[in-house]
Amino acid sequence: MKGTSVLVSDIDARFIWFEGLITPKTAVDFGRMLAKINRSSSESTPIYFYIKGVGGEINSTIAMAQYIEGSPSPVCVVAHGFVASGCFLLTQAGKSRLAMAGTKFKFHPAAMGLNKKIKFIEQRELYHVLDKAKISNAVQLSWFLRKGKPADVICRLFADVAVMGLPKAIRLNLVDHYFKEADFYKDRRIARRLIKRAKR
Repeated sequence: MKGTSVLVSDIDARFIWFEGLITPKTAVDFGRMLAKINRSSSESTPIYFYIKGVGGEINSTIAMAQYIEGSPSPVCVVAHGFVASGCFLLTQAGKSRLAMAGTKFKFHPAAMGLNKKIKFIEQRELYHVLDKAKISNAVQLSWFLRKGKPADVICRLFADVAVMGLPKAIRLNLVDHYFKEADFYKDRRIARRLIKRAKR
């Protein structure tokens, strides 16, 4: 899986901004940022986690979801743009699950890649890969079914690798509500400055 990601945070504005691909490094850096913001002020003040991206490595995604759930301060996850696979899963960990108007969400069952150099794979090894994919899919679905309903509809959409808009995500209880545009654009301006500074 190839791709890049952007991860920046602002302690004073109490937000973390993520775009792109979830990797083991993403999870470690995210955990540190979240802990730092939590130490900075009252536990009752929410932390905003802005996210868009295509997902990424499943274990790293689950680690990030657990950081969000375990945060002393409530974490409000704000989806925007295109949010797929593991990034969609992370929205389910938030105390509040919000999104910008126009956001698109995509389910994505596990994709287990094989090394291109492998010319032959034994049957038992193939079964092992398939078992890992089944476990990964079950873990993903368990997050979506915590609040999402009806379960049969969500399971079918997951299997169909469905894409949906925000109104449908709200109807399925996968998102709580729309996020305020003014707050989003205010934090996005800060995030863009931080991203520009990080690239120097």
